[in-house]
Amino acid sequence: MFFNLRQFSERNQLLLGFGLFVALTHAYFYNGSGWNQNARLDSIYSVVEPKSADTPTFSINQFITHPRRGINTGDWAVYDGNYYSNKPPGTMLLGIPVYFVLYHTERLLGLDPTAFDAAQWNAFLINLFVSVFFTALSAALFLSWLLTRYPGAPIQAFGLSMIYAFGTLMFPFSSQLWGHATAAALCLIAWVLMSHKSSKSDLLAGIAMGLAVLCDFLAGLPVVIMTLFLALKTEHRRRLVPVILGGLPSLLFLLVYNKICFGSAIAIAPSFSSTVFIDPELAGGLFGKISPINAYRLLLSPSRGIFLYMPILFFSIGGAICLFRKGAKDIAVLCAMICIGLLFVVSAFNGWRGGNTSGARYLIVAMPFWCILLSGLIGQLKGLWRHLYCFFAALSGLNMLVIVAVTTMITASNQQPLYKLYEWFLSGKFAHFNRPVRLFKDLSPDQWQLTKFNLGQVVGLEGLFSLIPWLVLFVGGVFVFTKTLRKQWDNAPG
Repeated sequence: MFFNLRQFSERNQLLLGFGLFVALTHAYFYNGSGWNQNARLDSIYSVVEPKSADTPTFSINQFITHPRRGINTGDWAVYDGNYYSNKPPGTMLLGIPVYFVLYHTERLLGLDPTAFDAAQWNAFLINLFVSVFFTALSAALFLSWLLTRYPGAPIQAFGLSMIYAFGTLMFPFSSQLWGHATAAALCLIAWVLMSHKSSKSDLLAGIAMGLAVLCDFLAGLPVVIMTLFLALKTEHRRRLVPVILGGLPSLLFLLVYNKICFGSAIAIAPSFSSTVFIDPELAGGLFGKISPINAYRLLLSPSRGIFLYMPILFFSIGGAICLFRKGAKDIAVLCAMICIGLLFVVSAFNGWRGGNTSGARYLIVAMPFWCILLSGLIGQLKGLWRHLYCFFAALSGLNMLVIVAVTTMITASNQQPLYKLYEWFLSGKFAHFNRPVRLFKDLSPDQWQLTKFNLGQVVGLEGLFSLIPWLVLFVGGVFVFTKTLRKQWDNAPG
């Protein structure tokens, strides 16, 4: 075996180190706020901060003065004269304890948590826990799963974990409070936990799946498919009980939240959004028929195609075939169903483009499962195919670095966003789509920079030079982990 009992602690240290490495490299970038992020943050502020007794608990009325354009967000839902975030409540639920500690600590220190500097750094710290933490945890657990499954190929297992963390939209979209990356990470965490096949891990997997759906309703598809997988296998049916028990609190919270905010346990926030986002002829105002044209655009169009943004995902098709041939049919079929199912569901969504964003953000929940399919290629590629795999992986990673360094937001009318993003990147122009988390007027240039930044800029570096510390950390981390894995492999018995 690659890791024997004596090496167990070394393996845990490796995984912990990798998780910290992913967390630090992801935390280096903060892409600030927009309507989407502010709608989530407003809910967090509304619960934690004091307000009038006659204002509903989750209402964001204080942030809305104009029902069509809003103050700091137009992503609102309105019911019975009160305004709420039109986002799933998971990011709010995860962010409330973080902001509670920050808010009351700052008050004790005599600081104003609603002042500009404090508000911006608080939003950054909230995102660290809600987005970056779960992405890093899922990357470490994914590496653990790969090392267990492919003990003879530690470097390739590490490489695939790097692809997941840095070569997919998980990287740029963990730099903001979206919810998509968090939901995807929780789905992957659930996948790894379920592979342990114990009651405790199944219970934790259920908790992770429940939270995933709370963060992004599209995560309901992989959650249902993974649960049905257990139900259809006679030998696994007894595992349904802890999984369901784990997910039950999230379901109950969602039903109560919907009842409090929208008058019905089965009503969801997006259905009460502005008429700009709702089409009365569609189911729930949002979903129509599956669109093959939209599915094609989500795969291959220059504006949203995941195979152009992340060309390494092309190889997932070959990975699925290899998994099937190697006897891992359940994994191949389950992941393929999730990837294809999410593609079709998003194609039927009236907002399938994802608004002014860089890439198909609604397919981020599928990213872990595309990467699991890629695992079928571990130990299989040789010669030209191996070189192409490495090239596509590097290109995917470079694309993601450009997005996270410049902006996750770009005008929806731009049909070639990557081209424009590379133009800005090579020019060192990283200040795009800056927006404060609250309504602040007459900001100074230094304050505007704080609305969106990387840590290199915080210490005074500008343009491409601001990426140098990140590159040193990234390259150093890759060197250390590959060296460590090679050493452990060389020292492994047999």
